[in-house]
Amino acid sequence: MIKQEARSIQIAQNRYSKITLDLRGLNRAKVSGSTEIKKLLDSSKANIIAASDLNNRAYGMFLKNYLDTALASSTTASSTVADGSDKLTGDQGDKSGPIKIQASSTNAITSSTATGPSTLPIVSTKELVKASLNKIKEAYQGFVDISNLVRRLLD
Repeated sequence: MIKQEARSIQIAQNRYSKITLDLRGLNRAKVSGSTEIKKLLDSSKANIIAASDLNNRAYGMFLKNYLDTALASSTTASSTVADGSDKLTGDQGDKSGPIKIQASSTNAITSSTATGPSTLPIVSTKELVKASLNKIKEAYQGFVDISNLVRRLLD
């Protein structure tokens, strides 16, 4: 579901690009109402960016939960055989990605950004996907509002 939603975000981004190109023609024609259109377009862009961020968080959470579960079961079995211990270390995964996966069970997702690590409150993956889909819906509502406004301006 997370990957399907990422595809929806990509479609919305493509739609945004097409609308932006179409509106450049209206700006050249000096059609009034361009400030309202710009506000709606900026709002749609912000919603698409927010949807993408929520989707990335959902994907990171899914990976963290999946890897924690998989590592816990495999590490417990192998480390018990090796040394009688069932502790996990926090040093798994590829460190090049934006999400730092930790093997501890905490109530936050740690993400690595250019400004340093930040802790985000944890919500379910399902809630993040739902919020992301709502942002896509809001972006498309902005597209519809732009279309209605342009029709009124051209009549």
